[in-house]
Amino acid sequence: PSHDNLENTMPKKDVDYLSNWSTLNQHVQKLDEATLADLLKKERKGKRRTQFILRLYGRFNILRTARERQELLSK
Repeated sequence: PSHDNLENTMPKKDVDYLSNWSTLNQHVQKLDEATLADLLKKERKGKRRTQFILRLYGRFNILRTARERQELLSK
């Protein structure tokens, strides 16, 4: 079976997700919580673009909330 579809859904390590808005939006849905936290920290220390910070935080918060909800319900 072809792995093309799988490869297209995995985030690429060599992509600079913060290079521009289009690249960020193309990949943000595929990134995990830890990667988003790292990118958020990098953007806050670097260019400090408000829209980038809000986009990263919004997605990070969705993933964190889902994880915390799952943890609460599994206990």
